[in-house]
Amino acid sequence: VSAVSALVATVGFVALALTRQGLQVEVESSPDVGLWQAKGESILQFRVVAPSPYPGLQYRKSMNMEDRTDRLARNGAIVRGVVEGGGQWLRVEQGLFLPIPVGTAHVLQRIFSGRESTHD
Repeated sequence: VSAVSALVATVGFVALALTRQGLQVEVESSPDVGLWQAKGESILQFRVVAPSPYPGLQYRKSMNMEDRTDRLARNGAIVRGVVEGGGQWLRVEQGLFLPIPVGTAHVLQRIFSGRESTHD
């Protein structure tokens, strides 16, 4: 660290600062905010409504329909996340994604709770 007085990195809501005095860690937490939510983003709720005969909706590793995981959000389940990709994707915990529309069908139905969770 001799050439640099401080090196700062932010991972989620954990800020790491490497200084001449050592490593400093600052954690910002809130009961309604996960590490996957950036400041100023609203967490919205949706209900999974995949068409019959599908039991639910597969999570994706990225905003790519073909990048499926083994995890499934079952029909009727409530999922929470941040809308991304021009309103086409919901980013949920663990960096996973759910498509909002699949083709012409909206497989995630927005639930309006009257209060949305925003972290500033």
